[in-house]
Amino acid sequence: MTDDDTIYNPPKYERQTTIAYTAADKFANISTNIKRDMKRLNKLSKKYPDDYYCSFVNVYGGSYQCMTKYLNFSVPRIQTEAQKKRRAEILKSNRNKNKEPF
Repeated sequence: MTDDDTIYNPPKYERQTTIAYTAADKFANISTNIKRDMKRLNKLSKKYPDDYYCSFVNVYGGSYQCMTKYLNFSVPRIQTEAQKKRRAEILKSNRNKNKEPF
């Protein structure tokens, strides 16, 4: 992938990620010009080359493929204020554990 400084940074209304596949396809085609998505897909394609593939990347965006079984559409998590507070405490505790020297 190119350096972050050389990647074209379009205005928000021009940023997009498109995913295309059919029910018969084993792989989905992903085209994006969103830096965050590109970084994530590049990492995944390096770590899991059998499941994610980078077709090309240039300063304007990238094209990737991933197995359709990894596509996931989920419902939003609805939490009460007490649940949110408890979750925040757990995350803070875990963050503090990771900062301790070994």
